[in-house]
Amino acid sequence: MGKYTGIDVLIGSHLSLNAVQTRLTPRLGSFVSVIEEELEFAMKEEFPALNRDEWSEVNHNLVILRIVSRITARVFFGSQLCRNTDWLELNINTVEEIFATAVILRHLPPLLHPFLYVCIPSYWKLRQCTKRIHQYLIPLINDRRQAEAVGESYQKPEDVLQWMMDLAKGKEREPEDLTNRYIFTIIGSMHTVTSAVVDSMYDLAGRPEYVTPLREELELALDEDGVWERGTPAKLQKMDSFMKEVQRHNPPSAVGFKRIVREPITLSNGLTLPKDTYIAVSANTHLQDDGAPIEFDGYRYLTKRLESGNPNAHQYASTDSNHIHFGHGRYACPGRFLASHEIKMILARILSGYDLKLPGIQGRPRNLTILEFGFKDPGGRVMIKRRSI
Repeated sequence: MGKYTGIDVLIGSHLSLNAVQTRLTPRLGSFVSVIEEELEFAMKEEFPALNRDEWSEVNHNLVILRIVSRITARVFFGSQLCRNTDWLELNINTVEEIFATAVILRHLPPLLHPFLYVCIPSYWKLRQCTKRIHQYLIPLINDRRQAEAVGESYQKPEDVLQWMMDLAKGKEREPEDLTNRYIFTIIGSMHTVTSAVVDSMYDLAGRPEYVTPLREELELALDEDGVWERGTPAKLQKMDSFMKEVQRHNPPSAVGFKRIVREPITLSNGLTLPKDTYIAVSANTHLQDDGAPIEFDGYRYLTKRLESGNPNAHQYASTDSNHIHFGHGRYACPGRFLASHEIKMILARILSGYDLKLPGIQGRPRNLTILEFGFKDPGGRVMIKRRSI
């Protein structure tokens, strides 16, 4: 299926993973101020008309997605594309067409894929999106290489694209290949961060008892640091716990460790998995069974962290055998630390500047499930207004 969506470009190479894991994550602290700057600009662009006296119903699914798209572009390319509205919409549309194409193909027998993929409208839209992304990024890559070749004083940008260029080998160095790898690197980041922020907004609106404690924690952290610094996100322990509990109740996917069997495998119990079998591990059932409380407790993981005596345990970005939404071990998502920072900072900005509530008596908007993937209800809304301080 990957050859129809283009994601097969990632097979056999870990370039994107290595760039994020070895270059971005160690420098993540230096990106806090960068994210904060872009977030402030994005909030003014996306929430320009809200006032303190009237509640406004906001399509926050789209608004948060645009904010995340801006931040993603800033981290990947610096300031060159993050405020280009055509580029931002192009990224959003590309991710949507990838998901649409993959979902449709998953509902069709694999034997028919080579014949029916050309009949899928989203496949052709995806090809157009990919072509336009190439028109943006290939000249950018070539310009950077030319500038590096002719100028000894040239300073390389500190962004993910540059690190991918530096680490690329062989065919990976081709601008077309680098561009395609970028496309399939942002899929998870944009969807994961947007969904987490939207779910957290729902639960903040529906559980107002958490708003004041989270605001107080945020104000204390910013009073200590003055501004957002590299260590500020780590001080938001209550928010981190709240985010992880929201994720427990609203998993991004029902399964993890998804794999396709390349050759027949016989397990220790005698069960044989035929070639091309799609296998996965339940990602959330064990967190909602009789051994795990069903009720929502936003401080659940903060309590666990304090009881463990390990300040790095039970964090939102932590993985273990019971929390595999980001994978685990050597296959854990390298971008989860960036995602955690982005989610915290977006929620912090919303909490500090706005009040939230659910409209009418509809309650928390339901989440949708397509195959094993969780999606937000496109008709879901929250009411928002500027906070009176």
